[in-house]
Amino acid sequence: MLNNTSFQVRAAEERDADNLAALSIQVWLHTYAWHGIDSKISRYVLAEYTSENMARKIANPNGQILLVEKGDHLLGYAALLLDSPCPTMPDLNNELASLYIQTRFAGQGLGGQLLAASAAVFLQRSGNSKYWLTVNEKNQRARDFYQKHGFCEIGDDWFEMEGERFLNKILLA
Repeated sequence: MLNNTSFQVRAAEERDADNLAALSIQVWLHTYAWHGIDSKISRYVLAEYTSENMARKIANPNGQILLVEKGDHLLGYAALLLDSPCPTMPDLNNELASLYIQTRFAGQGLGGQLLAASAAVFLQRSGNSKYWLTVNEKNQRARDFYQKHGFCEIGDDWFEMEGERFLNKILLA
């Protein structure tokens, strides 16, 4: 297990865009390409997880990306949005849009550190530490992680990719 002195959590900067894009592709494919990689999946990740898109997310005044690093190496990140109404609770606008940890570092406390840092950012920027997120209903490891950290399921949502729909669970912290 990593100890707190061996990694740091900080706000992303424009210089982090390339690493964020690469980590996003790696984690997304590991998590969602259950049957392998097909053209639909390739088109999605190559369009969504570009350095340019990550730079736009870093610069978004209604969001923030928090990184967890060891030295100069990116291990994971949390992408926060402060203007994203929850589908089942529209008055709640704080969304944890992504929490990605490089697979080899899962289970070492990094996700919990990012959750704590995310709640602090939401409280500081919106006055409310409560937030919502979605998780693919087949991603049992992530669902177990969030349950362990006190999240509860409050509804369903759908992720759509080229006409195919995937059930997501909406969770509340």
